[in-house]
Amino acid sequence: MRLLSAYRSRKYLQRILLSISLLITLTLSLTALTLYRYSEKTVRETQYDANMKVLSQVNSNIGLLGKMIDTQAFNLFVDHDIIAMLYGAPLDAFEQANKQYKLDKWVNSNTYIDSVILYNARIDGFYAGGNLDIQYETALTAQLRQYLSQPDRVSKAELVPMSLKTAANPEHNVFSYMLYESNTAYKPGSSALIVNVKPDWVFDNIRRLNDIGTEQAGKLLVIGKDGSAFGADLKPQELDPALSQTIGESRGKEEGKPGLFSLVLGGEKQLVTYMPTDMFRWTIVSLQPYDTLFGALARWKTTTLALTAGFFLASLVLSVLVSHRLYGPIRNLVGQIRVSGGVLGEDPSTPKDDLAILSETYNRMLEIKEAAADPKLAETDLRLIRNYNLRGLLADSGAVSRTELQEQIREHGLHLEPDSAMMVAILSIDHYRQFDQTASKAEKRLYAFAVMNIAEEVISRHYRCESVDLRSGHFVMIISGFEPEGFGEKIGEAMREIIGIVEAYYRLSLSVALGPVFTGHEDMSKSYELAQQVLEYRVVYGPRSIIAYEMVKARLDNRDFNLPQELEKRLAEAIKSGNAAAFSETAQKLFQFMGRLHPDNIYHAVLLVLAAVKQAVGEMNTNKLRPLSVDWNQLQKQLLEKETLDAMAEELAALFRELQKQQEDGDAGKNRILFDTIKEYIEDRYEDPNLSLQGIASMLKMSSAHVGKLFKQSEGLSVAEYITEIRLAHTVRLLETTDRSVSDVMERVGFINRSNFYKLFKNKFGVTPNEYRLKKVIY
Repeated sequence: MRLLSAYRSRKYLQRILLSISLLITLTLSLTALTLYRYSEKTVRETQYDANMKVLSQVNSNIGLLGKMIDTQAFNLFVDHDIIAMLYGAPLDAFEQANKQYKLDKWVNSNTYIDSVILYNARIDGFYAGGNLDIQYETALTAQLRQYLSQPDRVSKAELVPMSLKTAANPEHNVFSYMLYESNTAYKPGSSALIVNVKPDWVFDNIRRLNDIGTEQAGKLLVIGKDGSAFGADLKPQELDPALSQTIGESRGKEEGKPGLFSLVLGGEKQLVTYMPTDMFRWTIVSLQPYDTLFGALARWKTTTLALTAGFFLASLVLSVLVSHRLYGPIRNLVGQIRVSGGVLGEDPSTPKDDLAILSETYNRMLEIKEAAADPKLAETDLRLIRNYNLRGLLADSGAVSRTELQEQIREHGLHLEPDSAMMVAILSIDHYRQFDQTASKAEKRLYAFAVMNIAEEVISRHYRCESVDLRSGHFVMIISGFEPEGFGEKIGEAMREIIGIVEAYYRLSLSVALGPVFTGHEDMSKSYELAQQVLEYRVVYGPRSIIAYEMVKARLDNRDFNLPQELEKRLAEAIKSGNAAAFSETAQKLFQFMGRLHPDNIYHAVLLVLAAVKQAVGEMNTNKLRPLSVDWNQLQKQLLEKETLDAMAEELAALFRELQKQQEDGDAGKNRILFDTIKEYIEDRYEDPNLSLQGIASMLKMSSAHVGKLFKQSEGLSVAEYITEIRLAHTVRLLETTDRSVSDVMERVGFINRSNFYKLFKNKFGVTPNEYRLKKVIY
């Protein structure tokens, strides 16, 4: 109860403690939450990138296999010998042996082909190449007849998983690729060519990739266009309805692009990555247990929460200690007021808190001041004379004799010992430009009075000292009466105490420059001049620094101001190449070099760096269509207004980032002009059958690979695919608005291969050109 009562009367302590505690709590909580969210996002993106590499490899294999099968199957379908086996009368033994040999040879020459089955509807019989067991397997031929009797199951020019079980091989799973004469759906009783493809060429990659990723315990599935799923062994897989629905919805929103989402399947959360293939309208799906992937992150989260809680408890203890430390001066002041009798007129039966005591004491002092009718003009005059004499000593100490100095000390009470070791120290307000703009004249006088009083009180505990306000935030301390040995460390501690007190009470930041120790008052002006030069190194050490003459003595003797040519050259090269790391490293070395110069040459060196940057940008602009724009006058002004070399370096880094942004925007504009030119060229020449990426790149005098890569990255489809899209769009227009034949329309829009034209049209619109025209006429 006594503890609570003590805290209740100390409102200022309560506010300090509450502010620090809330700040610590908020900072720790936000930091932990931000780190966890960022880590989760990073892990998810990294896993997505890894999965996309796997799925892209599988997609590439499927696409390559599909193109090879398309070509090989079509060539086989139009072969005269195969046509005889598909549509002709029964073959005699010799003729069948020759054609069978040719068929077997074709199968054996393609390593990815398992077998070929020819169904001759005329004789209702089968021929098989590459695997004779298929031809004479009664159960298998019955299975094929049943399959062909169901036209809704038969897909033309697509890979379909199929099991060809024979006595010799009961686990014979293949992809079947079927071709038949009709451009529409398969009609039962029609001849058909069935090319059976070994699945190993594609799915061995899936198996290997699954083996590589065993740490993630994931698996890959393939979903066909009809929604059925199968794995690497071609066996049907039961597909969760929620997974199928989510993939369908995601694909609809993303317009056929890959995607990533999480879903609970079978009571376990899974990370699902999917990619639509370029061939056969399949979708490759990767399933990985979410807890396995993010297990380490979950453990990290638990550890972070535990550490955060520990840090929070430790911070609370520390905040109590710091709060009491900061409250110390207020506690002492309130204690002195109470010891001296408290506030006049205070009711002892009604205890007041600390803020109320201070407020009433301050008001009482104002009342006493206003009641004082006779100001002490003599004391003010004395202070002016003391300041005049001290300024004269600092300006030209050699003009003041020892006798004159002793007389000034005796008449004006100067706290100086001219026969001892002496030092001149300068206390300077940091960020004075901002301070000068925000503080009123009354506040500036108050702060100057406070700084000098605090400095005199701290230093006079051990030494004799005088202070003088030289305006513009500079306060000079003349210290005497000390032994040089060990003095540097002691005066450094005193200055740190002064800086801490002023910052705690007045929120002012001070820097200190300590001049060299001297023994004769005649050297005071020189010591003051050197202290001013020492203070200039605040640009190197930053605010709240204590800079002694011994720390920078060697630099004051360095009169070099030319920058190292090698560093200037590397800075220009980094700007031209856009190498951020090289620019940052070189700029850092340049500013480190500047920090070793004489203070008179530091800003000159900064301007030399700016000139080197300006020259590099100018050389870049001579070859650019859109020159980089920089307001150099404004930049120079901003650079010289910075108070530290680190701030100047950051200003140059901001300039570098702006230059990079302008270059990226310029490159994007040039690429957009390039893409618009390509599109316009295609629109004007789509009727040319020889229109191709190579021709367009030759016209632009650019590499076809480079043009194709840029176009694909920007538009999402290759130049060849874009040409096909334009031609198909004009095909539809001619079918709808003219009565030209399909062959004439095909040739007018630039297609030369009828089979390829029909395939592309059907893939795009789902029907043949004739069906499309008929549907438009009817409806």
